[in-house]
This record gives sequence, C-alpha cells and structure tokens, in this order.
Amino acid sequence: MPNGENQPTMSPPDRAVELARSLGERKGPIADLAAGTMPACFGRLRIKLAALRKEAIATTAELSMGDDPDDPLFTLGQQELDGILSAVTGLDAWVQTQQCVPNACECRADRLLRQLLTERGIPVQNGVSAKAKRVTCLIAGDAAPGSLVGYVMVEHRQSIDHQVQLHGGWRARTRSQDGQLTLVYQSPGYPTADLQTYRADTLACAEAVDAALTALHNHPEPEYGVD
Repeated sequence: MPNGENQPTMSPPDRAVELARSLGERKGPIADLAAGTMPACFGRLRIKLAALRKEAIATTAELSMGDDPDDPLFTLGQQELDGILSAVTGLDAWVQTQQCVPNACECRADRLLRQLLTERGIPVQNGVSAKAKRVTCLIAGDAAPGSLVGYVMVEHRQSIDHQVQLHGGWRARTRSQDGQLTLVYQSPGYPTADLQTYRADTLACAEAVDAALTALHNHPEPEYGVD
C-alpha cells in the first residue's frame, strides 16, 4: 500500500490516474490526480468523489423517470452514468487505502479514531460543551441518561474539531455516574505530541478506550438508591 508519510513525492499508480482521467475534471483534486500528482492529503479527493457519486445517482433517478426507456438518448445517458459510477467506485476504493502526509493533512483528526472505534463495535458520538457551545470531545460507549455502564470522553485541547496537521495528542477519561473522571490514556507529550506519531498514537488511544469500556461492562457501577 502506498504510504504518503514515508514517500510524499511518489507518483500515483497508473490505474488511479487512468480512472481520474476518465472523469474528465478540468480542475480540482481529481484533475490534479489525472495529471499524475499524488496528493499530500486525500480529504478533498474523498469529498469530491462523494459529490460525484451523489450527482450521478440523482441523475440516474431522473433518467429513470422518462416516458420512453428505449429512447437512444436515454440509453446513451445511462451508459455514461454507469461509466462515471464505475470510475468513481474504483477510484474511491484506491483513495480509501491511502495515507495522508500528517503535516499537510486537512482531514479531521478524529476521523481515524472514529474508524478504529467503529471497527471495534464501539458507538461514537460528538460531545458538545454547553458552555463553549462547540464539540469538545468524542464520547465512546453508552452515554444515555441513566446508563449504568459509563463511557469514555476523548479530548484534544478541549476541541475535537481540528485537522491532523494541528493535532497534538489525545486524552481519554472514563466518566462515572457521579461525574468522576479517570484517565485511561494520554498521548506522550500531550497536548503537544509529536505529529509523526499520530497514527500509532491514535491506535493506542483506541485500544485503551476499548479496554476501559470492556472493564466498565465487566464491572458496571452499582445502581444507587436500589436495595
């Protein structure tokens, strides 16, 4: 798998360039890829591919509403859309395996953490501060009112909404029913952790969160007020 972190100047594979060219974009991330330029960050490329897929599906639905499905123009249009969807699907499959260069990555830093937690079957949602009125953490686990299990808050400098290139580490803490916070993971150097350790550090954080939630499930808090 190409690794943008170790080889930021490498060229994209011929197949990716071929698929990008078939989409006929004149400017933007797909056009850059079609010209043989490997992006340092794949975020804009993912967004553009998602937009093209959505547009193609919507156009297909419009064509399907026509009165004469045997119309040659309908057939031609459907073939063109099928080709676009095929190229988008193939290119997106390649993009999803790529890694951005950390110090140039514009993706949200929590994207990888969410992916790792979701792969472990752990529900994840944003934690919004009533005081700051913004997303300040990720909440992993069951945060429903009255839950006896508890959950884990994962913070980054009091704001989870930041790009990888600005990342400085994670701090994960369990929160009990009475509001007590217990540290389960903190990145080395937090809140100014080494950016080049981002992936390994995020994986370590996800593993620590998983272990903490497993411990909470195995030893849930007592239900206060019940004999």
